[in-house]
Parts: sequence; structure tokens; C-alpha cells
Amino acid sequence: MTLNAIAALSADPTFRAQVQASALNFAHTVIATAPTSKNLLDEARWKLAASILVDGGAALQSRLAWGLASLPGFSAIVSDVGSANDAAINSAIQTAWNDLALAPGNVR
Repeated sequence: MTLNAIAALSADPTFRAQVQASALNFAHTVIATAPTSKNLLDEARWKLAASILVDGGAALQSRLAWGLASLPGFSAIVSDVGSANDAAINSAIQTAWNDLALAPGNVR
């Protein structure tokens, strides 16, 4: 996407709400996941999930929307009133979770 397309998508209220809903859904999955041997990564992932669950992701909506819209290869439509963006957003949230969590060294 062009920079203007990223900016337009990131500012779109519908896209922002879709990203927030997707992050909230995935936060439940992250919280329920058993710890691994990667303690710093687990902690960063859990902290992001917990912060989203606290207020439904409202405080992080901008960070999440910009993070997804600028993800290389990501594409979505502005003002999607159906479910056209759902699969792309859900997949991108899961793919970018470690980056969005600001995981130390982004260990995967």
C-alpha cells in the first residue's frame, strides 16, 4: 500500500474498530496459552493481551491500527461495513502480535 493508503486506512473508524475487535479476540487466546521457555517473549505477549483485556483495546487502538496498516503485504479496504476485512485483519493480528507487543529482540 502507498503511504497515503496506509494513513487513510489507519484513520478509518471502521478499520480501527475491526482491528480492536480482532485484538480483543486474540488476547483471550494469548492469555490462555501455556508458557514456553521464552520467558521474555511470553511476558511481552501476555502484557499486551492483558492491557487489551483491561479496556477492550481502546487505549491501544491507534497503535494496533497503524501497526497493522503498515505491515508489509497487508491490504484491507476503507469503510468495510461487511466482513471483507475480517480474515486479513485476524491473520495480521496473529502475525504481528510479537511486534505489537514490543517483545524484546522480537524473539520468535
